[in-house]
Amino acid sequence: MDEKEIIMNVRKKREKYYMDQSSNKKVSHYISNLFTRVLLATVMLLIGVIVIKGSEEGKSLLEKTFFTTNISFAKISSYYDKYFGNGIVLGEEKEDDKMVFNEQLSYKEKEDYLNGVKLTVDENYLVPSLKSGIVVFIGEKDNLGNVLIVQGVDGCDIWYGNINVGDIKLYDYIESGILLGETNGNFLYIMVQKNGEYLNYDEYFEES
Repeated sequence: MDEKEIIMNVRKKREKYYMDQSSNKKVSHYISNLFTRVLLATVMLLIGVIVIKGSEEGKSLLEKTFFTTNISFAKISSYYDKYFGNGIVLGEEKEDDKMVFNEQLSYKEKEDYLNGVKLTVDENYLVPSLKSGIVVFIGEKDNLGNVLIVQGVDGCDIWYGNINVGDIKLYDYIESGILLGETNGNFLYIMVQKNGEYLNYDEYFEES
């Protein structure tokens, strides 16, 4: 075996070692993350049972909180990151490799449509996330095509309609400016909803 072959073999072994190390770290992190989530869910369940068993007032408060209130999962995730770090989020682990292109939403024309607006954009326009939040829905909606809904930390749900979603998955936490996908043609539908009511597009984005 000549010197060149020896060097190539050493490089291959080194690359395999680092790949194995990286894989082991991911598995270890996933198991740790999963265990912590299960533990937190168990603690929350026990607290709920104790409150329900303790008094009728506690039971009534719990039912009102979880069954009649629009809970902001994005806000919970934001608080967790603030006080406990970003090791765990609601949804998939935050990824640094999602495409951020820091582009502002631009369009040629805007008109009212259903409970939001219909924007005329370039063909197969690359759609940026307008707000940080958690993806709470991906799927078809009547008269809107494929829809992606992001719940922001302010409790508002932003609907992106007529969009072919990229590598975004349900319950991913996304930052503002992340590439969500591209439009199916040259139209993009945007709606903003909070507590079951639809907000005015211009007023919401002017105030925020």
